[in-house]
Amino acid sequence: LVTAVILALFALSAGWILRQSFDSAMRDRAREQLKLHVYSLMSGAEFKSGKLNLPMMLAEPRFNQLQSGLFAAVVNNGKPVWRSQSYLGKGKFSAIYSMPGAWAFDEFTEDNEHFYRMMFTVIWEHRKKEIPFTFVVWETSAPYEAQIRGFENTLWSWLGGLVVVSVVITFVLLYLGFRPFSALASEVGAIESGETDSIKGRYPAEVVP
Repeated sequence: LVTAVILALFALSAGWILRQSFDSAMRDRAREQLKLHVYSLMSGAEFKSGKLNLPMMLAEPRFNQLQSGLFAAVVNNGKPVWRSQSYLGKGKFSAIYSMPGAWAFDEFTEDNEHFYRMMFTVIWEHRKKEIPFTFVVWETSAPYEAQIRGFENTLWSWLGGLVVVSVVITFVLLYLGFRPFSALASEVGAIESGETDSIKGRYPAEVVP
């Protein structure tokens, strides 16, 4: 029973660690994907006559599709100056700003929906004035959470199966290992009851004396 409890606790600990590692890997993947999208936006941006222009249709088709779950905007002083066609009005821009030349990644929840968000601020000069533009891309975490749930189901199924098999094997080995002692106990009981006057079986060296 102690062995079974130890195996179960080990499986729970291992499962929790693996789940946390996978969750962290999913966040890293989301961060890198969003960063690539920001690079794509910046490569298509043009600054002319004090205005920032971006193409209406972007290379990533989800930016052009309403309710796609992937959104983009360019913010200046807390106000969006450009938004992707997929934008649904979600995303607070008033507090969005990152240090120029530095990446900023965060998460937020709006209308019970969770999002990953990446930001990067670029400074453009116009008439001796520095104008900051923050490129923002955010994506719903639903696809990543679905992958995490799928991983969890597979993980706990395999770990649960391994624990059950390990416990069964452990009990079988313990039973086989202690069977000679059960036989010895029976012979000692027979001597105590007067049914026999000696131990006749062959037993492990530990109990021969």
